[in-house]
Amino acid sequence: MEKRIAAPEILAEAPAAASASGWRWVGIVAIIVIAAALPFALSKYHVFELTMVMIYAIAVLGLNILTGYNGQISLGHGGFFAVGAYTAAILMHRYGVPYWATLPPAALIGFALGGLFGLPALRFEGPYLALVTLAMALATPQLLKYFDTWTGGQQGINLVKPMPPAGLGIDRDRWLYFVALVVLSIIRIKVTTTVQLVVGAITIAVIVLVDLFVVGKGGTSGNTQGERNEMSPAKKAAIGSGRPDIRSFIVPLRSFPL
Repeated sequence: MEKRIAAPEILAEAPAAASASGWRWVGIVAIIVIAAALPFALSKYHVFELTMVMIYAIAVLGLNILTGYNGQISLGHGGFFAVGAYTAAILMHRYGVPYWATLPPAALIGFALGGLFGLPALRFEGPYLALVTLAMALATPQLLKYFDTWTGGQQGINLVKPMPPAGLGIDRDRWLYFVALVVLSIIRIKVTTTVQLVVGAITIAVIVLVDLFVVGKGGTSGNTQGERNEMSPAKKAAIGSGRPDIRSFIVPLRSFPL
């Protein structure tokens, strides 16, 4: 007879799961409060440094998908980061586009370049993929110097920090901090949701395939009590203890959030 989980056991686990979820929300709220209050307790210099940390964290989130979840090595991630940054800077400097309106074009151009560069690179993996992305890392600085009319060459593009909305009563450094914080939070949520959906779909597919394989081989799900009585002791032992529960080897992704 298959082992069934008793109702009291399920009810006993429910409060623990609810408590863990509650503490998680408490931690999220605490982080939000600290992040919102932190720029008012630091100097402008340290606020700008924290802003740069969050900007680099956005790039690291993208690299984490490639390296952390797929195990591929990329040495040219900074090149795609530079393309998005220069797209926003050129739109602001030459065409007077508001800073908030440059985010979608910068993301789209970086995405398009990554797709064009990534499709041929699908044939490579491991160190070979790292060598291909190394070409991107080496070519980007030279291209930026060559098109110095647009990029400013070695001097780059000097931009004025965005002006905060009237009535907030904060300076440019703190407003830039909050803009970076909001963008980082949105991308963090989007990346986490995407990864959870992908990993969840793969997990369900693995469970279904393993169950179908075991049933096809004569597992417990496909045998009645009468059929089991006619089996040999060896086969009974194989069915009783040899069927692995794939769920016991799978750790939910929410235990290790990005």
